[in-house]
Amino acid sequence: MNTTQQSLERPEIALREDLGFSAPWYRDEIGPRLRPATRELFEKYCGLSDSELERHLYSISSDYGDVLDRLKSGQSFLDLGCAMAQDLRRLAADGAPTENMYATDVVSDFWEVGYDLFRDRDTLNAQFIKADVLDDESALNALDGSIDAVYAGSLLHLFGWEKQVQACKRIVRMSKVGTLVLGGQMGGDVGEEVETKWEGGSMMYMHNVESFGELWRQVGEETGTRWNVKAELGDFKIFGLEKEDVAWMRPENMLLQFSVIRST
Repeated sequence: MNTTQQSLERPEIALREDLGFSAPWYRDEIGPRLRPATRELFEKYCGLSDSELERHLYSISSDYGDVLDRLKSGQSFLDLGCAMAQDLRRLAADGAPTENMYATDVVSDFWEVGYDLFRDRDTLNAQFIKADVLDDESALNALDGSIDAVYAGSLLHLFGWEKQVQACKRIVRMSKVGTLVLGGQMGGDVGEEVETKWEGGSMMYMHNVESFGELWRQVGEETGTRWNVKAELGDFKIFGLEKEDVAWMRPENMLLQFSVIRST
């Protein structure tokens, strides 16, 4: 093995089989998925050199600019379904103060992994809240009427239509006039409810542009609010995903990106 190969060799860590982990989108090898912007984040924010970065990752196994400007002006931001909260770190690396950042997920263990991954336990001032967006009596109540921007990436598509309405209504409660909601998720040319294929599968509503607009029209009518909706379908390649990364999806699946702003 030559020197270059040795520098990229993974440390001896448990693979997904050892952990009982079998999600179809998981890959044992990072390969070309580590894009320049991602490398920049870890080098600039975490102080990791290019030679350290891949080993470190293995061992831990137009709207963006708007959000950044909002945070720099003192507005608040919520990462809804945050997992390891990597999006908070991207914003922080680009100069956003973290005091007005909030992040929530139903699994708090993600946050500990995030701290280890980004090495910022003592510097990230964001507030993490363990809560279920479908629980009307959760700790999210403390944020009602106070959030200026919400990121809901790869979240709403986990639910069927009715639960998506419920989740969006919860977002409405935390919003105010001018609040921006943005994200990306699975969608397609046809808006339809489909059954998931993994164990314990449930129904997921896959939106097209028209059905996503209808979702927010219904939410607005039922909450007495109005929302300006922008959505478009595209290819998952813009997320840096390779063909093998999306092989588990239905062939007709596409990436739906959206930006929704509360007008009244």
